[in-house]
Amino acid sequence: MQPFETADAYPVYLSATLSASENRHRIHLILRDGAGAHGAGVLDLDLHATQTAAAHTTISWDGFLADYRASRSGTADQQAFGQALLRALLQADASLSQAWAAVLAGAAGH
Repeated sequence: MQPFETADAYPVYLSATLSASENRHRIHLILRDGAGAHGAGVLDLDLHATQTAAAHTTISWDGFLADYRASRSGTADQQAFGQALLRALLQADASLSQAWAAVLAGAAGH
């Protein structure tokens, strides 16, 4: 699946595995690119933690997901939460942040 790929895209892959149990906020992640940069870690996502939305308001992950499912989130909110999610991923484990640094270096501006 390549819905966002463009001609000058640098492919990066993120695999996320959620537990089948009730502990679904614990997400096992693998980050890699085609050049061999890779890292793995576990993100413990607190669904009640608040993030800053595009309008400089705060909302929880759970609230944002409810708005997203109901089509009440705009592109700016989605981008703000995407950036917050990336920050959370990179802080989850040193292996993930090191892999992201290698991916950025390999992408060379793409």
